[in-house]
Amino acid sequence: MSRIKTGATKNTAVHIRTAVSIFTTVLLVSGCSSIPVSAPIKYGQDLTVNQPNQFIQVIGRPPIDGMDQIAVVNGFLTALADTRDDYGIAREYLTQAAAQTWRSDSAITIYESGSLEITQTQSGALASLSKFGQIDSTGYLTVEPKGTQLTAAFDLIKNENDQWRISALADGVLLTSNDIERSFNGYPAYFLDADRKNLVPDTVLLPANLTGLATSLVQALLDGPSNKIAQAVSNSFPVGTKLTYGSVPVVDGVATVDLTNQILSTDQATRALMSAQLVWTLNSLPNVSSIEIKVSGQPVSITGVSTRQTGQDWASYNPAQFTGAELLHFVKDNQVFSYGVDGVLTPMVQVSQDSQVTLGESIGDIDGGSIAGVSVDGKKVLFNTGRGGQFSVVASGQSVSKPSWDKFGSIYYSDYGNGIFKIDTKGQKQKIDFDSSNFANVDQVKQVSIAHDGTRIALVISDGSTDLLLLGAIVEIDSVSRIVGLHLVERTITAIKDLAWQTPTSIAVLGSDLTGGSLVFDVDITTGTTSSIAAPIGAQTIASSIGKQIYVGTVSGAKLMVAKQSGTQWADLVEGASPYFAN
Repeated sequence: MSRIKTGATKNTAVHIRTAVSIFTTVLLVSGCSSIPVSAPIKYGQDLTVNQPNQFIQVIGRPPIDGMDQIAVVNGFLTALADTRDDYGIAREYLTQAAAQTWRSDSAITIYESGSLEITQTQSGALASLSKFGQIDSTGYLTVEPKGTQLTAAFDLIKNENDQWRISALADGVLLTSNDIERSFNGYPAYFLDADRKNLVPDTVLLPANLTGLATSLVQALLDGPSNKIAQAVSNSFPVGTKLTYGSVPVVDGVATVDLTNQILSTDQATRALMSAQLVWTLNSLPNVSSIEIKVSGQPVSITGVSTRQTGQDWASYNPAQFTGAELLHFVKDNQVFSYGVDGVLTPMVQVSQDSQVTLGESIGDIDGGSIAGVSVDGKKVLFNTGRGGQFSVVASGQSVSKPSWDKFGSIYYSDYGNGIFKIDTKGQKQKIDFDSSNFANVDQVKQVSIAHDGTRIALVISDGSTDLLLLGAIVEIDSVSRIVGLHLVERTITAIKDLAWQTPTSIAVLGSDLTGGSLVFDVDITTGTTSSIAAPIGAQTIASSIGKQIYVGTVSGAKLMVAKQSGTQWADLVEGASPYFAN
């Protein structure tokens, strides 16, 4: 039996969002015989001016005479990275009949680079792959746990020129994770939280060579959020709203969003929300500096802002902002201090001498005031108003995680083996319902961390040997909270000690991968890609500022230090433990 193995392994996770306009360029990402059919992915065009295009088009290689069955299948799969002329090069590996009937837009999958093995069969060849993930009907990829396998069968016959060609195959396109990383960029499309006060990103992955980025992002807003966060967010655009002319032209930095007349029925408050969504969504594009909203060519009046809107007009909705002061906090000698930009230490909480509670290494706070922590033995959740006095015990457990605050002032924490819990502002304890059965034992939660938008939550679950980083959304109905839409974020990290949100679309993780050693990872949740540097010796906890400045709490014997990242190096900043920032 013949066999071929190709490529080098590299892990990359992606989320792909459907974006449709009047004019469409179809870019199909993947598919195989073992996955169900889903809708094609289409991307709109815009009339962008002054936008640099650094994308390098992958050029497929046509078949050559004398190729055997395995070489033909390998050539076909490799050529799928070239999307020109609806995969014109790839279709040359098919018989004329198969080339006419094969649908490149019917199913989507991504497989790990380097995992492809092709074996010869009686009827042709079989491709065995390590499945990276599968795109659902809305166009988002669900990353699969490591070890998920799939196969794709190909029938081959010789054509009239005595050359092997593929005569039968499943509809769809297979693309490697390397191809995705090279050919796509991630962008956030912003929706509103349940209170319509904060913006929540729904990550969108668009082709790097696409000229219609502004159009596709606006279309993502009009289409609404993905099913991963749909239960937790809302949209200000009236149902049925469309782009009047099917595109969003960008000229000299101004993006003109011309919408159909549904928006004329909205009040000024709703128009303000639409503006905030549009401005901060398009703000991620380098060629957009402002936007204009129109209906059939006529400007739409919005109270308090000019016709050309910028992020400054909607600064209160800035997705990256913290609600509290941007000050580093840490713990030393049972006290909580802030570390100012001038290096001055200010005691935030002077713990009373008769306190029965000793602070642990995990501390968090809300709006620079109230403080939550965990005791040294990891069995108590602690609370302080931020005005001094002793910390009170608000909950107990067997192995309590670092607590995290939601936007209402409730404390979330996990108790390993028992689940996730919330302590509300009245001191009431509630167990949070969620379903992680697709990944590991539902109760084996090691960490929880709520994003600054107060809607999304990162979980670390473990099967006892490997940790997984999951992302979900918090939904509250009739005062009962639950976590929905849990999905895997990436597959590189195998053990996680601590994590901290950096930006709306990135998380800092202290942990390790298969290479071993303690590392600090920067996880981009729009693409699932990770980069890492060596952590300082004795690293225990991690914190990140708005500007992605990383701090790590370290332990060396009895010495506790907070180290600050500088490039790939670390420098001791101040004696203490448990660095953190306000949520």
